Amino acid sequence: MTQNTSIPVNYPMMPPMDDLNKYAHLLQVIEEMGRDIKPTYANNKNAAERLKKNIHTARILVRECVSELERVMKA
Repeated sequence: MTQNTSIPVNYPMMPPMDDLNKYAHLLQVIEEMGRDIKPTYANNKNAAERLKKNIHTARILVRECVSELERVMKA
């Protein structure tokens, strides 16, 4: 008869759910940026402002995701 022991296993390549939310948020921001590119070419100022805001947000999220990846790779 074998005994199952519950040993916590840490999977370093699998980020926690909070980090997955960062990646999902980044993908959502990139998708929104794609929708604003064409109207920006047509001189839509609202779309241009949204695009600027989303670029800023995406840069922050990319930095966070890269730093998290580096942290996980060192572990």
